[in-house]
Amino acid sequence: MRRLLRPALVVALIAVVTRVDPVLGLVVLLAGWAWASWWLPPRALDGVSGQRTVAETAMFGEDLDVEIRITGTRAVPWLHVTDTVPFDLGHNTRWVTTLAAGEARTHTMRLVAAARGLHRIGPAVAATGDAFGLRRVQRTMIPASMVLVYPRIVSIETLTLAAGAPLPLIPTRTPLADDPTRIVGVREYQPGDPFRAIHWTASAASGDLLVKKHRPAITRDVTLAVDLTRDSHPSPGRRRSAELAITAAASVARHLVTFRREAVGLRIVGRDTPTGEHMVGEVTPGRDESRLVGMLESLARADLSRTADGDALLDPSGLSFGASVVLLTGVLRRRHVLDVMRLKRIGVAVTVIVTANDQHRGEWETELGDLQVPVRSLARLAEMVDL
Repeated sequence: MRRLLRPALVVALIAVVTRVDPVLGLVVLLAGWAWASWWLPPRALDGVSGQRTVAETAMFGEDLDVEIRITGTRAVPWLHVTDTVPFDLGHNTRWVTTLAAGEARTHTMRLVAAARGLHRIGPAVAATGDAFGLRRVQRTMIPASMVLVYPRIVSIETLTLAAGAPLPLIPTRTPLADDPTRIVGVREYQPGDPFRAIHWTASAASGDLLVKKHRPAITRDVTLAVDLTRDSHPSPGRRRSAELAITAAASVARHLVTFRREAVGLRIVGRDTPTGEHMVGEVTPGRDESRLVGMLESLARADLSRTADGDALLDPSGLSFGASVVLLTGVLRRRHVLDVMRLKRIGVAVTVIVTANDQHRGEWETELGDLQVPVRSLARLAEMVDL
């Protein structure tokens, strides 16, 4: 458009000298055109402001509503807004509208939290221009927002890993908890008893609704140790194996905290996805919901790492006698076996969950079997229902 200014000035000079009114009118038209195209759009866009409203956290698979509110102090003939959305959550949204002076517009889009992790939504860019489309100006209107999607959680119906782990129990006369693996009798059903505690066979035989009585016990702390080093998750299937380990850890933690009111902690070795730095994270055992949220946040941010740090993962410091450790890894390595032997010598019960394909299973599982350490294979998501 600037190229037209010099010819317009020449034509204007000729029009003034020759006093040709049509030519002067054309010059005025060109000058108005230049003014409308180069001066008005940037100033109209400066008067536009926006705000994005989105939740900071979301559960896996949950619908995520994003609301963008645009306000303008000046009239804008057309406004094109583009908001960047991660591929795992959806696709970029584009919105075209008009704004009068002092008017506000709201645009809502719905995303799906289909992948765990810390996702970046935005920034939102607004663009406008003249009515003829000869000039287009744009600027960042809304900064980026971060959304943390928690790992997938599978509802576990029965958590009966062998030998009482990861919920080992000590018999006691003080009924602080019940040992679900030892039934000592039945009693009449009382309002408030859980549905899963009903003894259906005995109820059918007696004609009355009866509930299972378990042996009283004291529970021990459970620590979930998640190994996300690359050598522990061989290829092919490395990414799937790591995701299964993370999903299993999140599901077990939620089941123990929410349904069994057990103290659960987390140790994780991997890579922190947002920063790209090596992660050696630990959440001390606890049975409150805030502790569970902390574990889910750590699992959501974690990814595979090239650095192996098994000493930090299964370090016996901080583990009391009688504690329980659940090791989640793709395959077992020699370092895992040595660390498990060290934990058993100090009285720590260990259960191992391997998530790689059967083709990667090796001799070290036999070694742990000789040590009476239960090893569970979790090759598919459906197998997680009956851990």
